[in-house]
Amino acid sequence: MFLVQHRCSKLSARLLEDRKLSLHPGKKADVGCHVSLSLAIEEPSNKTPTWEVNVNVKFFMLDQIRGQYLIIPDAFGQERRFDWTKLAWCFPNLIAHDVLNDPSKGYLVNDFCVFGVEVFVQGNTRRGETLSWVKQSKTLLRNCNGGGQFCWNIDNFSTIDSEYLCSPVFTAGGQQWKLRLYPKGEGRSDGKHLSIFLDLENIPPGKKVFAHYRLRLKDQIGTKHLDDTDEVWFDAFSYGWGFGEFILVSEVQKEANGFLVNDSIIIEAQLNLVSAEENVS
Repeated sequence: MFLVQHRCSKLSARLLEDRKLSLHPGKKADVGCHVSLSLAIEEPSNKTPTWEVNVNVKFFMLDQIRGQYLIIPDAFGQERRFDWTKLAWCFPNLIAHDVLNDPSKGYLVNDFCVFGVEVFVQGNTRRGETLSWVKQSKTLLRNCNGGGQFCWNIDNFSTIDSEYLCSPVFTAGGQQWKLRLYPKGEGRSDGKHLSIFLDLENIPPGKKVFAHYRLRLKDQIGTKHLDDTDEVWFDAFSYGWGFGEFILVSEVQKEANGFLVNDSIIIEAQLNLVSAEENVS
């Protein structure tokens, strides 16, 4: 509880070592004007990204004639969360001026009134996430003929008997990646398509990486490359994304298309890393 003079335009009082209650009486001449209160918490010096305090609040006004308190519950009806983005809550329209100024109520005596607040601190069960942005840059990837792509040359394409092949691991935006190729299509395709996927290596649980990427089958005799793009979140459970029906194998084998030259194909990958997100607690 604390004592506050009603005539002031605003008054603050310290309640606990890290909390403060502020009175906003409003304009006395306003018809139907209300008194409002705000409750603030001081920002801790050692806060973490998930620092928070959850509270339930009740306000009181002292009837100075009868020695009784008027209990004013929080109209919000739920916990109030204080964190580093919200250090204060306002509680508007707690009591009307005409009620406060009514002498029979006993709230305002000799131009003084007494407000009180009860703060019940709840447990902190919050988990958070940190989001870090990665600047788009072609220098994230190793150069390929002077460009900003990762290049994967696959020789002896027509004699590959493995279900799939994996490229060497390459680094982009601080993450490790590899390409995965199914020469006769990944299991969900009809066996007539070339399937290409981009895999994120060694991503721990709770972390996610968002990326916009482009996969290309290069036309080695011209400029009619075949491209496809996507933007997705990679995580520990969805670490590989791509295209199950990238192109018909019969189209790859057509000499005029320029995709297969001397029994070799070239796949290029270009990534623009947008963000990395990680759970913190």
